Amino acid sequence: MSRSHSVPDRDGARGDIRGTARYVQVRQTGKGAVLSFRIERYDAMGNRLRPVGAEFTHYQSGQLDDGDEVEVSGRWSRGTLLAKNATNLSTGARIHGSATSEKVVTAAGLTFFALFMLFVLAGIFAGAVVG
Repeated sequence: MSRSHSVPDRDGARGDIRGTARYVQVRQTGKGAVLSFRIERYDAMGNRLRPVGAEFTHYQSGQLDDGDEVEVSGRWSRGTLLAKNATNLSTGARIHGSATSEKVVTAAGLTFFALFMLFVLAGIFAGAVVG
């Protein structure tokens, strides 16, 4: 069995899994939508291997249904594959989450807004002290 088909003992290791998606569901969290599913897989002899849980956080688009063949890559966390890339091999659909650049722009915007508000409050406070 190749390393890409086994669940590692340590968190943070990279993983690539290919198999059949089962129990596909989307749930809402405080941080956005999460696409979660189980990946069933078999070895070359047709023996069933241990299924793998997968989660795609910040899910935005891309279709995945029970029974679709899927290829997922990401990193392991507590026995679950946290997907960075996922492809529905049955339909060719790519699963998309929010891009890292979107997160950076959002963080920069929030930082700018906080600094602006701090500047405004400092001006009000300075005016109150002088007056």
